[in-house]
Amino acid sequence: NGEQGDQAVPSLAVLAIALMVPIYNLAAVLVLVAGQEAEGRQWRARLQQLGLRLITNPLLLSCVAGLIVLAAGWQLPIPMRHTCETIGAMTTPLALMGIGSALTFRHLRERWQEAGLVALLKLAASPLIGLLAATRLGLSQAELRMALIFLACPTATASYVMAQQLGSDDALAADIVVLTTALALPALGVVLALT
Repeated sequence: NGEQGDQAVPSLAVLAIALMVPIYNLAAVLVLVAGQEAEGRQWRARLQQLGLRLITNPLLLSCVAGLIVLAAGWQLPIPMRHTCETIGAMTTPLALMGIGSALTFRHLRERWQEAGLVALLKLAASPLIGLLAATRLGLSQAELRMALIFLACPTATASYVMAQQLGSDDALAADIVVLTTALALPALGVVLALT
């Protein structure tokens, strides 16, 4: 029974990612748009802007489209599938190139406290909160390891793209991605050693 549970963990991981990606993207759009200055706009105008940002966000649209295709049991034609896979494989390298072009060590030195606080929350506080929640939920060892690995991973490169798209502080987002990427290795090492 335990062996069957361990074999189900990869499927559970895929399911967790499939559910969490749209939730994270939705939360990111809400936070980034709500955090922008009002510039004299009324609440109705701000809510309209938020709705427009949500229904035109490419990450949310692609998640919804993928879930529809999955739920309907459709199979994309092979040429379209290969095209989507090629475009998908290019997204992370392109985002990293954008981060590299936006990154300046002067900016990182000036904003190291903010970026460091976010890195601390992401790589230390988040796994600790996850560990406390996991003990309450009674997760198996394999499920616990999977959850803590997710929580100790660096900030996604998509956060930089989204911050840039929504007119937020993309330079700080780039600093956070770089810093959490550099510090994720020891954080993941601790997670793997303890689980």
